[in-house]
Amino acid sequence: VVHLPNSLPEHDYLSDLEPLGWLHTQPNELPQMAPQDVTMHAKMLEMHKSWDGERCIVVTCSFTPGSCSLTAYKLTPSGYEWGRANKDTSANPQGYSPAHYDKVQLLLSDRFMGFYMVPDTGTSRYEAYIVGSQQPLDQLVPWHMHGLLSSA
Repeated sequence: VVHLPNSLPEHDYLSDLEPLGWLHTQPNELPQMAPQDVTMHAKMLEMHKSWDGERCIVVTCSFTPGSCSLTAYKLTPSGYEWGRANKDTSANPQGYSPAHYDKVQLLLSDRFMGFYMVPDTGTSRYEAYIVGSQQPLDQLVPWHMHGLLSSA
């Protein structure tokens, strides 16, 4: 189980940017958005009022044999309400429905420049710093900006 922080990183580079959502890596591709992702996304939207539920998505990255599959989802209004209220962490929670999300188009291109932020500690397991911590994420580890895509 990964527990996400209650606060988002703050940095001068982020002041004019809009959050697009979050990425969930998983070992297998699922036929639908996992109920745990519906719940997590709804709770993140609830905690971070600046996130636009119509525009913030969840991207799943599934490491299938010999490839990597990407799928993007956004919550429907009923999915947001169900996810906010859901307390059941089982694999098949009561009330979960495929009507709680819509698949959205995902466009991959080398024509846009973008950035991602990672802690400066060089670790690949960032959740190890987050689990059980009550400190804001930006106080746990220093953050640095790195280039993600370059323009052609």
